Amino acid sequence: MSTIETLPFELIVAILQKLDNIHSLLSSILTCHNFHNVYQEYPSVRTAVFRRQLTPALLPYSLAVYETSRLPPLDREDSIRDLVNTLHETPHNLTAQPETLPLSTLLRLGRTHEAITRLVAEFASTASALLSQDEQGDCSDLTLSENESLRFFRSFYRVEIYFTIFPGEKELLDFDPSESSDVGFFFSKYTVWEIEEVACVHDFLEERISQSTVDILTHDVAFGEFSADYLVRGWENCWIQRWMSQGMEYVNQLVFETSYEIIWSLLDSANNSKNGRLYDALLSLQDRPIDALVKELQSSDSGAYQSWFSTQNVVTLDTWIMSSENAGLRERAFLMWDPSRLETHNLAKLFADPPVAPAKYTRKDHDKMRESFNERSEVDRRGGAGYWSKGDFSRVVPKEFLIKLGRKWVPGSFTLPAGFTWIKEGDGEEEESEVCEREVGGLS
Repeated sequence: MSTIETLPFELIVAILQKLDNIHSLLSSILTCHNFHNVYQEYPSVRTAVFRRQLTPALLPYSLAVYETSRLPPLDREDSIRDLVNTLHETPHNLTAQPETLPLSTLLRLGRTHEAITRLVAEFASTASALLSQDEQGDCSDLTLSENESLRFFRSFYRVEIYFTIFPGEKELLDFDPSESSDVGFFFSKYTVWEIEEVACVHDFLEERISQSTVDILTHDVAFGEFSADYLVRGWENCWIQRWMSQGMEYVNQLVFETSYEIIWSLLDSANNSKNGRLYDALLSLQDRPIDALVKELQSSDSGAYQSWFSTQNVVTLDTWIMSSENAGLRERAFLMWDPSRLETHNLAKLFADPPVAPAKYTRKDHDKMRESFNERSEVDRRGGAGYWSKGDFSRVVPKEFLIKLGRKWVPGSFTLPAGFTWIKEGDGEEEESEVCEREVGGLS
């Protein structure tokens, strides 16, 4: 009886080329010896699978991510501008590259695309849910058109390319996007509504990162000592901006992860990383020259243009991009939808009278956060670590205890050994250091 392994090489090649993504190809050639032999004989199959995974319209953006990751340190400004010009003016010059790229590179680009795919689905879902809550009716149909899908994906890729070109610096003052001519040139290729599409993605990523990290930032002693803000948004929150700057693969893992330990490790791994300051870059574009609109009004993307223009009751420079009044629209992905969807659900009327985004926090919440910073900083000063709650030290332990466990954190679900207590200053007659030494020493 014939099996798939005994098929002619040409048929196996045809089968492999129908795989949905590049990682499935890797799994196939690692699982079956005959498949591996076929791949060795026909390595071009990797290019066919990679092209199948990405649409032709997105392929230049994926390859631009690769090119930006290998920009030379010397003559960097000229290299950035050449690449940006190529992406926008002659993208076909990029699409010929997959044939020359090794499987390892295509796998890396495939992971980035898979991360973006998951984030796009999440953004489209949350935006559609918000629209369904509005008075304009049910918008629950999540079958994106080709153009809608392109807008979502393209905007996420533009964010990825930005962070790859402009990773920023560890110290905020060492990188100011508003003073970078390269940042200005990068965004000069986009229409004002395309920049606002990027702003939509920024706000979505900011909110999802905040949701995923709030438990740790609210309770962990170490992050309290760092005064890691879990309320403020925008340029004032360098923490969220730094984590966002790590790129789509990192953000994808962070926002969909459920393990306290893994999320803590992800945050900790990027504590001293660079900050690309995307929010500041977008805000700096509010002084975009007014004559830029002349060319932009000829844009063929009528859906994004109609949505953007419907919000401009008074066209002023400071309301074109990242306007706080349009925050509710950005969380509804208002520039991503087609004219047909705008008409069907009467969204243009909604966009002309923008919904107000709910307040993220109150003054009382902010005071409570600052108080928690002070209390957790005091716990840290006295050698404590772990999961702190107001008036609850049951999951706070000496740092030596964590070292003994080979950990740097105490997850919220962690149960301390029987009889273990965190002795606060002034409680009991026993010195804290003696309690710590006895408890840690008694661990097996």
